[in-house]
Amino acid sequence: MRRRGFSFIELVIVLAITLLVAGIAVPRMSNASTRYQADYAAKKIVADLDAARGNARLRGVTQTLTFNVIKNQYTVTKSDDGGTAVNEFTVDLAQPPYGATITSANFGGASVATFTGYGECVAGGTVTIRIGSITRTITLDDASGKARWQ
Repeated sequence: MRRRGFSFIELVIVLAITLLVAGIAVPRMSNASTRYQADYAAKKIVADLDAARGNARLRGVTQTLTFNVIKNQYTVTKSDDGGTAVNEFTVDLAQPPYGATITSANFGGASVATFTGYGECVAGGTVTIRIGSITRTITLDDASGKARWQ
């Protein structure tokens, strides 16, 4: 006589295999989420550095990004025609969707990336951010003024 269905032993084996695969996949997925957040924060900084460079050249005014390592923020500032600094916006990397910590920011000894009215950077440097165990470094090339992350 042929039985239909499956036995209790077969059910236990299938559940054990499923739990084993899930136990392997879940930590990898959470680490992938952290990597994605770190990449996203690094891309945001690179985009803002590139935008500041482009705006400085377009408007013919000085643009700066001032990094505050203690508050995990940076502020984009432009100079108006009279040379007065005007804050455009502040990005708080500690808040969602980033959740990042700025571990260092150094542009020629200062934590300020400055672009002249010609779009040239005054001093190249790096910004390092961390989320959990994931670290990303953003580099501003002083010769070209281009930013990249790794």
